[in-house]
Amino acid sequence: MAKNVYQTKKYTKRVGLIFAAILVFAGVATTYAIAKKVQYEHQQSTLEAHAAEAQYPSQILDLSLWKLTLPINGAQEIKQPELNTYTSAYMKVNSSTTGITFYSPAGGDTTGGSNYARSELRERRNTQNAFSYDTEDCPAKDKPSEACWSSYRGYHIMTIDQAITHIPVLKPEVVVGQIHDKPDDVVVFRLDNKRLYVNIDNARFGGEDITLTDNYQLGTRFTVAFEVENNTTNFYYNGAYVGKMNGRYNGGYFKAGMYVQSTEATYKNNGEYGQVDIFDLKVCHAADKSGCKNVQPLQPPTGTPYPTVAPTQQPVPTVSPTGTPKPTRTPSPKPTSSPTPKPTGSATPKPSTSPTPAPSSQPTLGKITGLQVTSPKDSKAVVTWNPTPGVSKYRILMSKSSLTRFKVEETTRKSTKTFDLDSCKNYYFKVYGYDSNGKHIATSDIAGVQVSIGSPVHPCK
Repeated sequence: MAKNVYQTKKYTKRVGLIFAAILVFAGVATTYAIAKKVQYEHQQSTLEAHAAEAQYPSQILDLSLWKLTLPINGAQEIKQPELNTYTSAYMKVNSSTTGITFYSPAGGDTTGGSNYARSELRERRNTQNAFSYDTEDCPAKDKPSEACWSSYRGYHIMTIDQAITHIPVLKPEVVVGQIHDKPDDVVVFRLDNKRLYVNIDNARFGGEDITLTDNYQLGTRFTVAFEVENNTTNFYYNGAYVGKMNGRYNGGYFKAGMYVQSTEATYKNNGEYGQVDIFDLKVCHAADKSGCKNVQPLQPPTGTPYPTVAPTQQPVPTVSPTGTPKPTRTPSPKPTSSPTPKPTGSATPKPSTSPTPAPSSQPTLGKITGLQVTSPKDSKAVVTWNPTPGVSKYRILMSKSSLTRFKVEETTRKSTKTFDLDSCKNYYFKVYGYDSNGKHIATSDIAGVQVSIGSPVHPCK
């Protein structure tokens, strides 16, 4: 009997100790959870306060390994450390302090190798990372401070989270992300009117451009990424792989921002401009993909579309910015919630009919007919077409590739134009027609020619 009492007391004591341990553990777990919640809320409030107080773009994104090219003062460059405290109409904290606004007028100053203006970041060398600068094969050894990597050595990736908020009206074309090498751009993310696509240098690398969407709406936020390894350049859109380009190149570097594809001669006095907001921008170089686990193609948040940014009318600055004023911020309007309708009872609802889609706001373009290109003389190309009713002026676009990379070359009120070009090379042309108000109302097919050589003309060898 005494033994049973002893065992009962012993058992009760053990149960009590276990129960006490459980209470202690639960208390510690609860305290830890509360502490983590407080820490998280503190971090979030700190980040929000930091963003709200941001005066300079460098407080939104890490710009330590970038330089900025501006559309003023002969394509002025802003480098570190000045870039850390730089802000102007061309690069500033956006109105919601969630990203950086890049703005470029179509009539701005251009770099020596381009006809187009830009407010654009260019990647610089990371001296702590051997893969951002190929010491063996960099073709620009005279610029040791610039990034200069190769498609065949190491792994390279850039991701951009952005929203295009304005494009030129007369020639609605902008570039919002590039891989460049010493000769030219290798591949770009480009918006032409509503078509957002990957634009490849087909003349050098072959392949076809890749359409991301045919109906991009200004202000829609999206992500893109370039990924380069083993002479393969992969492309991503909203986190999804969309295609690749095979090709070898060196002297590579990334670019991001607004590179407007309109020329000064054509649009100088029309107030044309391009604008993009960048919310996140990351670059990584490593021996292989495992070295860039923290920089991978971004995906939109699960279950919710990316928010949109309302396009804002950006005035063309009349004075080149010299100081670093605080950017002005417009408070975001509070969203209005729609009341949830109350149920109407047990009556069977009538089946709903799908609404008829609204007609597209894009007008149907007329046709410019009879486009011909001939080369009757040495180093000459003559472009002719039939006069088109309603057209008051024509813009002639030229390319060295039959389908892409057309650039505005000339504007004329006549239906013919002669060009001085390199002999024995192929050139392709198309023509846009505009009415007296400057509205694009007609376009032609594409026509090409191989430019003649010699006098008298004889075939190219």
